[in-house]
Amino acid sequence: MNGKRLAVVGALGFVFGAGCGQGGAGTAMPGMTGFPGMTGFPGMTGMPGMPGMTGMPGMPMMTPMPGMPMAVPVMPGMPSMPGAMGSNFGTVALTSGFTPDPHVVNGISGGGIQASTLNPACAGWVDDQPDHIMQLNSAFNFLRVYAVSVTDTTLVVRKPDGSFQCNDDFRGTNPLIEGIFAPGAYQVFIGSYSQGQQANYQISFTELASNLPTG
Repeated sequence: MNGKRLAVVGALGFVFGAGCGQGGAGTAMPGMTGFPGMTGFPGMTGMPGMPGMTGMPGMPMMTPMPGMPMAVPVMPGMPSMPGAMGSNFGTVALTSGFTPDPHVVNGISGGGIQASTLNPACAGWVDDQPDHIMQLNSAFNFLRVYAVSVTDTTLVVRKPDGSFQCNDDFRGTNPLIEGIFAPGAYQVFIGSYSQGQQANYQISFTELASNLPTG
């Protein structure tokens, strides 16, 4: 962990118990039967309309009910995928013509993921979670995003379609991307060029072609 955030992962599960007393786990009490249709424990059946509740003896399994979303576990160290909208330093929501321009926020660069493993064009070391979510509520004919720091930083942007736009050392050691942007949620990572390094930065969002990073 690089100290930028604390991730708390919650889990929802069903725990089934049977065989209280001397009967032991996985056995039914004498004379005890369940509901029709449930299997998995001797002497226990399920409720009508709940198919799929079968399992190994002593370890029942439940299939999702129709319309119930199924959680997908995230492997440790795996960067967030599009649609996972958590971030280290919050969401920047922009509509074309926004004020003030530039819109500036702060953060801390770096992380344990080598950016080139996300896309060969990307450089530096980034966190496994985006530093910012850039939520564009309209199309932009021109938008510029750049970071300024006293150390060498990199910029990685994952677009809503899963493609990447990256930059390093646009001006001095400050990265910048710009162009036409469609509406949607963009994941923005500010990396440190050197592994294990972290630094404070300011990231700016601007529609002004005259607005550029210094240094």
